[in-house]
Amino acid sequence: KEGNTDDTAKLFSELQTKWDPKKYLTSSVQKEQQDRKSLTPALESYQKWSSSNPNEIVALELPFTTYIGGFKVNGVIDRLEKTPEGEYVVIDYKTGGKKKKVDARNSPQLNLYALALKENPDYGKLPVKAIFFYVEKPEGEQLFEYEVEAEKVEEVKGILEGYVTAIQEKEFDATPEMFTCKWCQYSDICEEAM
Repeated sequence: KEGNTDDTAKLFSELQTKWDPKKYLTSSVQKEQQDRKSLTPALESYQKWSSSNPNEIVALELPFTTYIGGFKVNGVIDRLEKTPEGEYVVIDYKTGGKKKKVDARNSPQLNLYALALKENPDYGKLPVKAIFFYVEKPEGEQLFEYEVEAEKVEEVKGILEGYVTAIQEKEFDATPEMFTCKWCQYSDICEEAM
């Protein structure tokens, strides 16, 4: 299966063939070396997880289109798996630091992926599980998952539809905070900016 290997050497070999040094033309040599070095434990951890994962990879980078509040939403599911029981699992890979608390159950992103899978005629049902996989984190801090519930997917869809309505009605209440205001492109004209 494409992208599914249990051999660490093959993973590192593939990394070497896919590595693009041109992406580092504006960076230091140290930055490229640091990035390569940080991938070693991530690949080893991924290999360990992959070798014990009984699921079959159905798709990688699966594009989707769904509608929220009458507006088209396009996205890409990083990984779609099928369990031995024939159920689906969606996985979103994360790199970099994770938030202190990851709430997969209430994640708009994971619930949107679940909705898109259900609406896709090739799949036609909700996944049983949705997962954030923090590939650069140590074991025990990588996987944040939830068993998908139809009610939760609909609840999150309703919240997203509320955002669409608020945008359409130009409801943009300021939420001033020192750090947020510092980087906000509207701080020069906002009466509540800090």
